[in-house]
Amino acid sequence: MQQTADSIRVMIVDDSRLTLAWTQNELEQLGYTVKAINDVWISSPINNFRPDVVLMDVNLGAMDGARATEILKRHETGRSTRILLHSARPRTELAQLATASGADGFIQKTDDPAVLDAEIRRALRPAGARLSQVPGPV
Repeated sequence: MQQTADSIRVMIVDDSRLTLAWTQNELEQLGYTVKAINDVWISSPINNFRPDVVLMDVNLGAMDGARATEILKRHETGRSTRILLHSARPRTELAQLATASGADGFIQKTDDPAVLDAEIRRALRPAGARLSQVPGPV
């Protein structure tokens, strides 16, 4: 059974308040329940909010998002949460970082809300049902 957007909880982790505000607004307009935080130390917020998906910025200052993803994926909460790297970096670089960090995928920040929605939904499919990355702007 597919979840409706209003039942999907998304946590956005980014050090840019502008990116947090824009992404949160777009996801809320699509019907998602959203929590936006600007700190890489998300163990407490992730345990309290229990997101289905985390959009993890790659460049977070104190620690990069790929490294934070690696650490989260070692713990039960991180293993049961879909983590998507979220960055303006080139798609090939994001794909490599996602694979190396154990992330469940990636989304370029330049993608439009429809692609953001599609990629979040793709990440929530059972592992065997996931398709390759949704094509975005080149």
